[in-house]
Amino acid sequence: MSNRNPEPSRAFEPKALVAMSPEECGSKELPTCSCRQEKESLSTPKSKPEWLLGLVGLSLFALLSCWGSAVEQAKTVEKKQEGLDVLEKKAAKEPGKHRKSAGYEVVLIPAGTFTMGCTAEQGGDCEQEEKPSHEVDIRQSFYLMKSEVTQGLYQKIMGNNPSVFHTCGKDCPVENVSWLDALSFANKLSEAEGLEACYQSNANGSLVAWSKGLRCEGWRLPTESEWERAARGGQPMKYAGSNELGTVGWYSVNSGSKTHGVCGKSKNGYGLCDMSGNVWEWVWELHGEYKDGSVIDPLGSLTVPQGEASSAYRSIRGGAWGLDDRFSRVSHRSSGTPAARQLDLGFRLCRSNLE
Repeated sequence: MSNRNPEPSRAFEPKALVAMSPEECGSKELPTCSCRQEKESLSTPKSKPEWLLGLVGLSLFALLSCWGSAVEQAKTVEKKQEGLDVLEKKAAKEPGKHRKSAGYEVVLIPAGTFTMGCTAEQGGDCEQEEKPSHEVDIRQSFYLMKSEVTQGLYQKIMGNNPSVFHTCGKDCPVENVSWLDALSFANKLSEAEGLEACYQSNANGSLVAWSKGLRCEGWRLPTESEWERAARGGQPMKYAGSNELGTVGWYSVNSGSKTHGVCGKSKNGYGLCDMSGNVWEWVWELHGEYKDGSVIDPLGSLTVPQGEASSAYRSIRGGAWGLDDRFSRVSHRSSGTPAARQLDLGFRLCRSNLE
């Protein structure tokens, strides 16, 4: 052990505690509020009261810094939570977000112009009611369910499952539902999600109105032109997504005489499933003849007169599992009475994009 004495011209003060910035703390892998730096003072010696007061002052400074940091962190957490709450509420109003947890997904169908009816790729299969082909201008984009309403979703909202093929499972399309059933489901789904109901009816359901038309924010059936624009998917295809029906849809050749789980085949250009085959799909309008000339956002009548609500034929589209490929073409049209229920007839819903 050395017997040397410390040099009289140089002395060491006790190790001081110095508050550090979060950046400096991070480099030392220490919590901000615990950060201290041991500092060897090479300055002239201080008397005990001086360095002790300095130590107390620095400690108070560090404590106040920690307290301020904790307050700021608490405010940040609170703001983040507020932001999450806002986003959650906004998500319920934004059908464009995929919502598997809700039992369905949606796809945004863009506004635009397309030719509806008997177009060239349909070849010689066109029927008279698909003519004349005509230009349709869809000026209001909309969200359409990626698949038909499933048995699981229908059961969740309505409390029952009317499907004939109920053993197919919750992911199979609901069928055996009427046009009036579809309107009722649309209103109930809107109500469940805090949206306005698009359809109104009188006490016995014989008078039905879609009073706000495309300005309604809730769920509704697509119009016939909206349905066909979505089915075409921006592609010149005979069926929804292909010129070979077997790749995109279930029909008489491959279905085994039954429905199948939704989205089991390839999607079309917009990412939609089963627009060709599996089950027919209800749309809003009365079934009628096409007229020559271009049209803008055709809606049909927004009020169904008393008596017609249960008897006048409504259009159905898309073909079904028990029919040949001609019926699943994107331009093919058929119809049914609003109260009709069939084991090959279902629906999917849409919402106007009002943002």
